[in-house]
Amino acid sequence: MELNSFRKEYLENVKTIAAAENEGTVNTFVKTVLEDLQSLNIIPDFETCFSIGRNGRRNYRVDGYSFDDYDCSMSLFIADYSGEPETETLIKTEANILFDKLNTFVDGCLNGNFRNEIEISTPVYDMVEQIIRLKNTTRKYRFFIITDKIMSEKISTFPFSSINDIPIEFNIWDISRLYRVLSSGDGHEPVEIDFSKFSLKGLPCLEASDASTDDIKCYLCVIPGSVLADLYDTYGSVLLEGNVRSFLSTKVKVNKNIRKTIIEADGETKRMFFAYNNGISATATSASISENSQGKYVTSIKNLQIVNGGQTTASLSNTRYKNTC
Repeated sequence: MELNSFRKEYLENVKTIAAAENEGTVNTFVKTVLEDLQSLNIIPDFETCFSIGRNGRRNYRVDGYSFDDYDCSMSLFIADYSGEPETETLIKTEANILFDKLNTFVDGCLNGNFRNEIEISTPVYDMVEQIIRLKNTTRKYRFFIITDKIMSEKISTFPFSSINDIPIEFNIWDISRLYRVLSSGDGHEPVEIDFSKFSLKGLPCLEASDASTDDIKCYLCVIPGSVLADLYDTYGSVLLEGNVRSFLSTKVKVNKNIRKTIIEADGETKRMFFAYNNGISATATSASISENSQGKYVTSIKNLQIVNGGQTTASLSNTRYKNTC
């Protein structure tokens, strides 16, 4: 199926559901896209709650939200729905305006007076309460534009931004990205990691030659805990998709023990962390290996999936920020 056919079918399905459930088309589009993102493990459970208004002189809009207990990220969604037969283009100026509306909403929750200004009986009030309640827990805000348009090729990255010193991650899910991922064989969007951003030379490694075959290469690596935590901070629970997102609360005994070996300032416990925690197992579709006089290094890896050790990975990240998440 080509992109145009996919878009036409996708929007027809949205309109059919909207008519059957007597809902607005935009709200149904939001719910449909978020259900797809949830099925792709991009987000966990979500709530839709459309709201527009002003915070001072700035306009805000929000169409839904989601909080991920695994990486302590708060996701907020804004829709840019056209519904037109001909596919339109989302340009960067428009994207900046949409992201600013989400930013204005969060700022109104944290630094404004939304708790008293927004009607308590409305669904969006629950979102305001959630954002305020979790303000000391949230480690990242993830802003999502979901649209039936095609993102302009001139959009590449957005400058770093933050709210109350908490970083913001910008995401655009346009119709072509939905088509690409939903039409792929495994319904997954690969992540490519450049280890030079986390470790100067990459990860030192040894090939497990007896375990390798013509089709599969196996490597043994030692990865510093700080690098593993950095990876989780950057990519979040998407790295755990193959692990069925199995990180539990730090109140569970096993995670308390992992945490103890991380935070001990000195003593035998910290020195034994490597021995106590028996590492992680991960798969990838491909990896780049460099070699010099000091040995081999993994310099980049595509579609890294932690299939055993997700609990340790998330604990490393969570513990260095606060006692619990």
